Amino acid sequence: MEQDKVRAEFEAAYMRDLVGTSTEGPEVWLERGSDGEYRSFQARGAWWAWQASREAVVVELPEAYSAAFIERQPEHKREQFYVHNGAVYDCRAAIHAAGIRTK
Repeated sequence: MEQDKVRAEFEAAYMRDLVGTSTEGPEVWLERGSDGEYRSFQARGAWWAWQASREAVVVELPEAYSAAFIERQPEHKREQFYVHNGAVYDCRAAIHAAGIRTK
């Protein structure tokens, strides 16, 4: 699923770049062979660069607190640790959905 979203973002950006520079439609520029690779050498190279640029980015998130740590806290303070963990998990999911890795 994430890879499909990343590819759709790439294709949209690729076609925006080509608008006004080509008389051929996206079916020509983004045509793929039976192996799933773009037939156009230019599109294949751009796709490789797009993926490599995503791979190069790694977002370092704060650690989530363990359940054991949270349970040792006073009851009135536990909610803030649960909120922290929820934020870390939500951020990680959103970052991964964009095709970017996290630490």
